[in-house]
Amino acid sequence: MKKTLLAQWNRASRWTGPQGAMGFALALAALGIAIGVMQLQAHQRTLRVAVSAKSLELARLQRTVGLASPMTGDPTQSFVGAFPPLSHNTADLETIFQSAGRSNIALVKGEYHIKQDAASPLVTYSLSFPVSANYPATKKFAAEVLRELPNAALEELRMNRNSSESKSIDSVIRFSLIYQQP
Repeated sequence: MKKTLLAQWNRASRWTGPQGAMGFALALAALGIAIGVMQLQAHQRTLRVAVSAKSLELARLQRTVGLASPMTGDPTQSFVGAFPPLSHNTADLETIFQSAGRSNIALVKGEYHIKQDAASPLVTYSLSFPVSANYPATKKFAAEVLRELPNAALEELRMNRNSSESKSIDSVIRFSLIYQQP
């Protein structure tokens, strides 16, 4: 292959001279660069269209969910705006009780506390449940609540087993639900 290229170079040099052969090689290189630049520009246009489509979709989803745009406005307002209003509390409680039912956990008794600080734009609603169930059911319940409610935090999970043979664990599970202040 090397001999073939060298033979063609020599033939081109004899026909056009060394400067002509070098000029032809440079013209081919320039043509390759021009084609590469055109391909990059086409790829850039495709990416711009995709980014603009994703931006429109993000804006549509933010309007649907009611979130403020992360690029504009006060960052504190954007953060607070990500939390549901306090009126959403009943639906969240329903979700917690449905999760307990799916995990075969009976929430017979519970303690509910609301904490409002006048200086804070957020309200904390604490729920504490004594639970008697096996470990997998307790774990499934806590994980499901946290997965389904993005405004929930697991504050406490205290477990106590009465005897080593017992399959049931007595637990105290405390969640905090965070809401926008009305």
